[in-house]
Amino acid sequence: MSDLLVSYTALSPSSSRSEVSKILTLIINALPWTVNNSTRAKLIEVLLNDLKKRGPESRLTNQDAAKGLLAVKTLGKKPEGAEQLATAFGFSTLLALAVELKDDVEASSEALRCIANTLLLFDQSRTLFITEEVGGGEICVKALNECTHPDQIFVLARILFFATVTPSPFVVSLVEKEHEGQNISDIIGSKLDLMLVELPKDVKMAKEAIADLLKLTFNILLHYPKLVECEPQSSSASEDSSKIMGDFWSSKLNGFILPLLRVYQGLPVSKPTPLVSPLTNAIHCLITIPVNESVRDLWFGTDSNQAPDVVARTRDLIDECFALYFPKKKSPDDSSVRDYARSLHPDDELDDILSPLVMLLTRLCLGNASTRQRILDWTVPPDLDRDPERPLDERPTFLGRCLRLMGSVYHRRLKDAVGEMLYIMCGEDAGVLCSKVGYGHVAGFLFEKGVMSAPDTNGDDKGKGKEQENEDEEADNSEMTFANPETRQINPITGTYVPDKTSNPADDMSEEEKEREMEKLFVLFDRMEKTGALQPEQNPVRKAIQKSMQS
Repeated sequence: MSDLLVSYTALSPSSSRSEVSKILTLIINALPWTVNNSTRAKLIEVLLNDLKKRGPESRLTNQDAAKGLLAVKTLGKKPEGAEQLATAFGFSTLLALAVELKDDVEASSEALRCIANTLLLFDQSRTLFITEEVGGGEICVKALNECTHPDQIFVLARILFFATVTPSPFVVSLVEKEHEGQNISDIIGSKLDLMLVELPKDVKMAKEAIADLLKLTFNILLHYPKLVECEPQSSSASEDSSKIMGDFWSSKLNGFILPLLRVYQGLPVSKPTPLVSPLTNAIHCLITIPVNESVRDLWFGTDSNQAPDVVARTRDLIDECFALYFPKKKSPDDSSVRDYARSLHPDDELDDILSPLVMLLTRLCLGNASTRQRILDWTVPPDLDRDPERPLDERPTFLGRCLRLMGSVYHRRLKDAVGEMLYIMCGEDAGVLCSKVGYGHVAGFLFEKGVMSAPDTNGDDKGKGKEQENEDEEADNSEMTFANPETRQINPITGTYVPDKTSNPADDMSEEEKEREMEKLFVLFDRMEKTGALQPEQNPVRKAIQKSMQS
């Protein structure tokens, strides 16, 4: 469609604004495949030059800038022929236009969108954009600091997100340099707070702005600790090996914690699916942050400075999500359950959606003893009804859903995450875990942990968990006690009470029913023995057979 180029270049500085607008509209409305590559390249070149020198001697004036930039953006959606946008000249021209036209929000936003689209389509241009020659990163940080319009905040955050997708010195400078007297965490935090205020008013692009600010934050939290010397956050972390997310942290990133917690607490929970962007983006950011002594007060507050209850927020979210995706007593592997999840999230795996939230709760438990006890008491209440007629894994409760997930085949990653959460909330003590939920429900998980048989749940150390770092934690973990042994005996395999001899349910069973139940038990214990979860000498079925042969 070379006539577009002919029509545009036929315009002159003296052409009427209506004629200029008409030709620009034709360019904007032209279908991508109707403009050949050479025409596209030439049109972009002349449009950029006219926009750069807009005024009396150009085809375009400030009045035409927004529409002219929209035409450039439209042409640039097809990479073939739009390569000039991904050059130092293209970036510099668009950045200059965004700054010069900052009072014209529409025009400035269109210039920024041209840059964002170019960074999306031309991966290699992201490195060029943050070079000293272009200086795009610093210009956008300055613009982000100054702007208050949701649309511009969104596009600037999107540009900086692309600029930080891969580790680079720019990420380090973002964190370590002051930008007009402010840290990057202050700038991003202030914009998040501003957009949170706008969100309930249904202000256009406020939600999208929050999402992209959080994506940018995630990139910084992910890459910065890998690029500089940082303190290891676990005994397994090593500077010599490839750094894993969450293993290293720098106090220079502490400024992100409170803004992220405010967003996490302040975002409304959507219906029917609670976990959608930008809430999921906030969770992804939070799981990169350690929960340890150095930042504990930021996470949980102090006596004089109360923080929002991140534990309650996480607990309520995970309870709501599990109730939605794993309703009533159904198995997570039931086809109807999986079909329902797919209907809500056709493009995402349920494990990808739920695992980060489970991981966040696990990290909160791992870093704070009182949180461990709190989550343990919520998941397995001290007064839990352990009626053997109602198996723990068949209950429509959070505990029941967790235990059903422990036997899942289709949700491997979520199953592992839930197992780790249960293990951590029990002080990383297999004996405590088994005393709370029954060995049978967690045998496979413990086997992978190296626990080859049912641990002793009746020893003197019951409930103390793994050796803690300080006396307060030891005191809290010592409260993780089992049911009072003077009350009723609990079946260590099922976690429910041993039925009273006076009310043996087998008394009301026919011989055929008894045989079927015995067959189920035989298969269960045989499977546990074959997987190594149960030693042959501990198999009650084998013991019974041997005893009958000896008598």
